[in-house]
Amino acid sequence: MAAPLDARARTRAGIAGIVGAGASLGVGELLAGVFDPVPSLLAGVGGVVVDRAPPIVKDVAISLFGTADKGALAVGTVIIALVVGFFTGRAALRRFWVAPAVFAGFGLLGFLAGIGEPLASPWATAVSAAAAAAAGLGVLVLLLRLSRVPDPGDAAAGDPGRRRFLGAAAAGAVVAASAGV
Repeated sequence: MAAPLDARARTRAGIAGIVGAGASLGVGELLAGVFDPVPSLLAGVGGVVVDRAPPIVKDVAISLFGTADKGALAVGTVIIALVVGFFTGRAALRRFWVAPAVFAGFGLLGFLAGIGEPLASPWATAVSAAAAAAAGLGVLVLLLRLSRVPDPGDAAAGDPGRRRFLGAAAAGAVVAASAGV
């Protein structure tokens, strides 16, 4: 049985997952903004949710948010993705295969939702979804490597440092948010 993980390691892994999910969303939105045949994967997922929601759910959303219902849906979708990213980062500490599986699922979901958008090119949508998933996974892997906390008894290992990790995570978050905007 493996030793229990340090609370710092779990926290850093969760942050790494959030930033990875944000990078995935940001790259998807950046590609949609730059290339005409690439749909917004985020809007595509939102469209699928709206199309499949029961009428009572749509009515409640419209009564709560009025004309801002689509914006609220996008914000809710982003929040859900970031929460999934948090738990993916933490799970990847023990079972790394979870991270590629979740990001592949993000990519597949984005692709399936995106190809339903008007004027979307299936090939461009596939490339966009794959690039978004790969970017998210790459950021998560990089931050997980930077987040390693050595065993307390292993003074020679040295901690890469909380500042170094937080600096890289903050830079990743800023780049992801900028790409999404």
